[in-house]
Amino acid sequence: MLRKSAIVMLTLFMVLAGGYVLADDNEVEIPKGEPPVLLTSAGQSPDDEMVNTLMRRIGMELTFDPLIEADEIDEVKTILIAIGGSAKGLGEAGIDTAEELARIGAILDMADELKEEGVDVLVVGIHIGGEGRRGPISEPSIEKVTPRADFMVVWEEGDEDKFFTDLCKKKKSPS
Repeated sequence: MLRKSAIVMLTLFMVLAGGYVLADDNEVEIPKGEPPVLLTSAGQSPDDEMVNTLMRRIGMELTFDPLIEADEIDEVKTILIAIGGSAKGLGEAGIDTAEELARIGAILDMADELKEEGVDVLVVGIHIGGEGRRGPISEPSIEKVTPRADFMVVWEEGDEDKFFTDLCKKKKSPS
């Protein structure tokens, strides 16, 4: 777990500082995110809590709201979306999968509208749950976020079948 945490922390730090990473034996430029930073969930798994903890450990100031609605977002420059479905998490939040997908879709639409207006907004999808956070509860959120993210941070174990890689290629999003 320590190695996984360190890799995620380093990658997220690089997103916020800018840099390069090797992906599929190619050097890929990591887009630079800027504050203010928002972290939310797509699927209500506990992965968003882990990302929040990791970000706080590196001293990142951010707004963490796993249920934020698009109309509640104000002046955000970087949106981190922790992707992973949980029936228990959705139940505790009092929402179903359709409501969660609509919420995330509205946030992604808002980010697109801001970009069209010339505002630099970076959307980063994060999937750190590995194979255990894949499946019928998670995949709708993964399919909603991944092709629309500007950058993806994916734990290699969760992409052994190249599911994320293929979704990223639909938009040519680096992963």
